[in-house]
Order: sequence, then structure tokens, then C-alpha cells
Amino acid sequence: MKCPYCKGSVSLFSKEMNRFGKDGKRCPQCQRPVRLFMSLKVAALLFVPAFFLAFVLDPIFVGVGLPGSLAVGLVGGVMVMLAFRLKAIEKV
Repeated sequence: MKCPYCKGSVSLFSKEMNRFGKDGKRCPQCQRPVRLFMSLKVAALLFVPAFFLAFVLDPIFVGVGLPGSLAVGLVGGVMVMLAFRLKAIEKV
């Protein structure tokens, strides 16, 4: 993900993005407040490839002895993580 202010790279798993509290999330580079949201446009673009990937992985998971729904859940989770974006918070 890119910071909307400084365009620096921010990891979804960074300490700042997984922080709770009233201070909220901040960019690790510029320390300006940001908001994490899921882009519906990106999620819609990823939906079709995710569907086909889950369809391909389902028989592989079942062949190994795992439930087929696990493939759908994993692919769906990765799709949501890839659709996360950062948005600037405007102070009023």
C-alpha cells in the first residue's frame, strides 16, 4: 500500500496498521493520520480471478484431505487483503 501523503510504502502487517486506540493509524514514514479501507473497485476486479483460483484449488485441497471450503476461504481472504487501501484523513 502507498501512503496518500508521502507515497511511501506501508505494509498491511506493520505495527502502525495493526494499532488500535483513539490516536488511530499513522504512516510510519511521515506520521500523518491515515485510514484503512477496502476498495470495492479493486475487490470487484479481483473477484473473477479469485473465483477461478478457488475452483482450481478445490480438487487439490480435497485430494490432500482438506475441506474444499478452505480453498475458498483462503482465496477470499487474500482477495480482501489485496483490496485494502489507505485514505487520507482530512482534519476539519
